[in-house]
Amino acid sequence: MAAKQYLGAVFSRLKSRKNEIYFKTGIPRSRLSKLSVASYLNVKGSEFYLIALALSLDINQMADEVFKDFKAQYQSEKAKDQNLTKFGKFISSGLIFQKTIAINTGIAESRLSKLTLNHKTIPLAKEIYLSALAINKKPSDAFKFIYNDLKLNSLKEQDRLRKEYETKKK
Repeated sequence: MAAKQYLGAVFSRLKSRKNEIYFKTGIPRSRLSKLSVASYLNVKGSEFYLIALALSLDINQMADEVFKDFKAQYQSEKAKDQNLTKFGKFISSGLIFQKTIAINTGIAESRLSKLTLNHKTIPLAKEIYLSALAINKKPSDAFKFIYNDLKLNSLKEQDRLRKEYETKKK
């Protein structure tokens, strides 16, 4: 059975209105619709984090619900590197080899290497979630560490997006 993500189930359970999430995060409604589909697994870590903030959800609980089909195991070893991405710094804090993380999460070693060293590579939410579990950390710690600079839109920006949306709707 192929793994699925259940972000749509979270939206439904909370009777979330995609408009409000859009206003708070700036994530387009069309993108939010894609993310609602269980077979669509490419939710970006930044999107996942902003949606959790917008819905005022505990990131650990949301991640456990959304990625309940994914499994990772913990094993402890050591990893070192300079010039790491935030993702790379986070997973290296777990003192575990990338190869072990790859085996325990199903994420290809080549992908982990890109996530760890290439600042242009965007981690997917499921990769952050699985990697956090693999190094025996809370997913919320990973999301907060990697995306601590992200904030929800200001009330002014939310109003601007609301007005823009209402104008297009007419």
